[in-house]
Amino acid sequence: MRSFVRTWASNLKDRGIRVNLISPGLTETAALANASNTTRDGLVALILRGRLGQPDEVAIAVLFLASSDSALVNAREFLLFADGGYAQV
Repeated sequence: MRSFVRTWASNLKDRGIRVNLISPGLTETAALANASNTTRDGLVALILRGRLGQPDEVAIAVLFLASSDSALVNAREFLLFADGGYAQV
């Protein structure tokens, strides 16, 4: 995906279109709704914050990228990892 983002951003720059990638961590979604408590507890144990992310928390990062506040962010995997610290361990 990172390679696609860099290629698309390069190809679309003349049109003023920015391309970025959000990589959310483990998030409370329908995909985890049927997971067993053992599975969920095992996943949560990997996260420094001790809980799964919420969709609205990921949405905040998406809204930032969609806003003019991120005008200089382009061709990146967004490095504000909304993952509760999972990627840092």
